[in-house]
Amino acid sequence: MYDFNRFKVDGWVFEEKIPRDLLAECYRVTRPEDQRTYLGLILPQDDTSTRTKADRLVDRFRHEGTLQHHRLLPVHACDRFLYMVDRSHRVYVITEWFEPEHLLEARETDRRESPATVLRLLGEGADLLTGLARVNWRHGNVDPDTILWAGDGGFLFVHPLLAQLLALHQAMRSTNTGCWDFTFVAPEEAGGRSNGTIASDVFALCAIAYHCLTGTKPYDASSLFLLDDSLLTNAHPRDPRSLVSDLDPRLALVLGCGLAIDCAHRYAHPQQLAMDLKTLAGDQSPPYAERVTAGQTLWADTQVPGAAPLPPPPQLDLQPPAPQPPTAPGQPATGSPPHRPTG
Repeated sequence: MYDFNRFKVDGWVFEEKIPRDLLAECYRVTRPEDQRTYLGLILPQDDTSTRTKADRLVDRFRHEGTLQHHRLLPVHACDRFLYMVDRSHRVYVITEWFEPEHLLEARETDRRESPATVLRLLGEGADLLTGLARVNWRHGNVDPDTILWAGDGGFLFVHPLLAQLLALHQAMRSTNTGCWDFTFVAPEEAGGRSNGTIASDVFALCAIAYHCLTGTKPYDASSLFLLDDSLLTNAHPRDPRSLVSDLDPRLALVLGCGLAIDCAHRYAHPQQLAMDLKTLAGDQSPPYAERVTAGQTLWADTQVPGAAPLPPPPQLDLQPPAPQPPTAPGQPATGSPPHRPTG
């Protein structure tokens, strides 16, 4: 009897559909030559513009070869757009198998991670982003849904090809619903001013690190209709030192530099972040963050050392007025103008 839930694509056998919250249809996939289990994702691309962008992504991936990094989850691309029975174009992507409980679920929980774990996340993320930049790639979708717990206590990042395909699919859905979580999206991308740069990935990485450290989001903009002061103006997140007791102020400064709304006061490249993290490990202050944030207010409730002090509030005279001596009948009260008869 034919199993309609089992089918082949480019030699990959899609065995069964499984529940995964990855904005795509997920399958358990095998390949006859190695008998390993993989995770297969099918992304419907029913929008012409989205389909064209996805087509270019897959073409570039095939042309430049597989990106390799020890913190990158490997991915394999099947035939790019297959014409299915339902007459819709779909993208097939195969990645290494991972369990859903290994996902970094900072979006759904207020769980706080230790500063040591956050430093490891920042360090491994900066190293990966630097490696991608060397071959003219950027991740393009650094998000809690694209970061996985690794078996060695570190982290794995979903491949840029799959991450950006998921981002395209998510953007298509948000256009129809008006909802998308912009918590970890750099302001220049959220505002539509640009498609983002490598500095946008650094912003997202630091936003996730801030959330993991404090249990709260640095900014709150969960809808296209709420993109106001939270990301597109000079709003500032709360100082993490007010949320985490005994937090190293140098780590707070690194996060503040990575979360700067103005790109001029943010890490321009992940290698700068990586170098600052190395100085932290050597018990020194992060030189780049100190230089580009000098004189800037990074947090809503405190200021960084060296910033210009805020002007003192005006002093209000709250003393009651002095009592006036009684006046004789017909005499004007003290301090009031004399009565001038008219006519």
